[in-house]
Amino acid sequence: MIVRITFLLPVPNQPRYKKRIDGLKACGAEATVYAFEREYLPHGGARLGYRSLGFLESGRYWRRIPALAKAAWITHRDLRQSDAIYCFGTDLAAIGIVARLLARRRVPVTLERGDIGPSLLGASFRSRLLRWFERGVLKRCHLVVVTSPDYITHYFAAVQRQPKDKFFVVENKIDVELPLPVPLPAWDGTRPLRIGYFGLLRDAVSWRILEAAVAQFPDRFELVVYGRPAGIPDFEESVRRHPGITYGGEYEWPDDLPKLYDAVDLVWACFPKTPEVRRHNLWQWPMTNRFYEACAYRKPMVAQVNSADGRRTVALGIGLVVDTDDPQATIQALLDVTPDNLEGWRQAMLAVPDSVFRYGDEHCQLLRSLGDRENDAEGKEAGQLP
Repeated sequence: MIVRITFLLPVPNQPRYKKRIDGLKACGAEATVYAFEREYLPHGGARLGYRSLGFLESGRYWRRIPALAKAAWITHRDLRQSDAIYCFGTDLAAIGIVARLLARRRVPVTLERGDIGPSLLGASFRSRLLRWFERGVLKRCHLVVVTSPDYITHYFAAVQRQPKDKFFVVENKIDVELPLPVPLPAWDGTRPLRIGYFGLLRDAVSWRILEAAVAQFPDRFELVVYGRPAGIPDFEESVRRHPGITYGGEYEWPDDLPKLYDAVDLVWACFPKTPEVRRHNLWQWPMTNRFYEACAYRKPMVAQVNSADGRRTVALGIGLVVDTDDPQATIQALLDVTPDNLEGWRQAMLAVPDSVFRYGDEHCQLLRSLGDRENDAEGKEAGQLP
C-alpha cells in the first residue's frame, strides 16, 4: 500500500490540487509537496505547505526547460523515501520521470489532467509535436487521473490511442463541509432575476450575453459577479457602465461561497466557447466547478446545451440549457423563465443526491489504485523506463 507520495504542482494554491492532496491524506497517505512560483497565483483557497521549485515562466514553454531540469534535480533526492510521484500536468510528469531516473528507483508516476488545451488538437507541426511529447509521457506513467470521463473517450482513447484501463476519474466535487447560506427569498417575478457569474471570469461570449441582457432589460435582470477577470476586454468599464451589474471582487474558497450563492436566483455555468474551443468541441467535455457548487447550494443553473454539465442539468431537471452561439436566443430563454420554472428547478435541486456533488470514497479508491500500480511495477530493474 502506498503511504508516502511526492506531489509536483505547477502553482502552490490551486483548489483542485488541495482537494486531491487532502483527499489522499485523509485515506492514509503522507504528502511531500513541491510547487513552482508564478508571476500570478490563483486567489486563495489552497493553504498548502510546500517546498519551492523556483520561478516558472508562463506561456514560454521552451524557456521553461532549465527550470524544469532544476526541479527534477531538486525532487530526485526526496524519491529515496517516496512510494509514488503524483504530478499535476504533463510537463510536471516529465519532471517526475526524469527525477526517478536520477534517483535510480522504480517509483510509479501518476499524471493528473484537469483539462485538454486546444493546442493539443490542431493539425499544425506544434500540435503534433505536443501530442508526440505527451504520448511519451503517458507511456511512462502508471496511472492517469482525469476530472471528466469525456476526456478519456474523446481525447486520450480516440486521439492518443491510450488504453482506457490506464485512467481513473475523480470529478471536481466538493471536499469540505460548506458554510450554509441564508436562503434568498423565492423569486416571484416582482423584482429582477439575479444571475450569478463566479470563478475565473474568462468567457467573453458569456459576458457579452449577460451584459446585453442587463442593458436591454434592466427591470428583468441583475448580474452578481465574483472572481478574477481574465480575457474580458473592458471588464471594469462594463461594470461601471451598468448599474445592474455588481462586482464583488475575488473571493476565498470555500469560506466566501455563502455570500455568493446567497445573492442569486440562478447560476451561470456555461463553459467558455472561444473559437479554438468551438473548433474542436472542447466545450462538450469539461465538468465545471460551478455545477458542483450550484448543486451543493441548491441553486438552479444555466448550462451550455450538449455540454457535460448541460446533459446533467437536463437529466436532473435542475435548470436551463442554452446555446451561447445565439446570444439573442439565449437572452430570450432567460426572459422566458417564470417563477414556476425556477421553483420547479429548485425542488429538483433538493432531490439531487449528495453523491452527485460531494466526494465519497473516490480518494481511497484512487490510493488503492496507486498501490495496485506500484505492485505491477515490482521486480523491474531500478531506473528502467516502463
